[in-house]
Amino acid sequence: MQAAALCADWPGRAGLDWNGLVAWPDWALRGAAAEADQLALRAGARRDAARLRACIDGGMLQAAAALLGEDTFGALLIDAAGEAGDAGALPPANQLGSAWREAGRGVLLDGIADAALRAAVADRLGWAP
Repeated sequence: MQAAALCADWPGRAGLDWNGLVAWPDWALRGAAAEADQLALRAGARRDAARLRACIDGGMLQAAAALLGEDTFGALLIDAAGEAGDAGALPPANQLGSAWREAGRGVLLDGIADAALRAAVADRLGWAP
């Protein structure tokens, strides 16, 4: 069991039973918290995909492409084709990474129905408040 091995020496595991370990999300098993942060970054960027597609600020688009990588950025824009973005503004270019990681962490954690498991995953990844 990968979750049990990942959490074997972690003090926060004490609050989880076997059902919690079995339900541990696959995206949180990938290893380092840095990998989960990259997933959170992409999930947060997805929130702004339609706004990015409509953006004409070259500096903003360059910053987004640098954060996501050219291929992921291009795929994000293609995926957003035909979507209507809300009227909200994009975060400033120098805050894209932190804003997208924060939003993406929320999206990923909100997908975990069990509150104890959600808190344990957040704690294990260093995302707990």
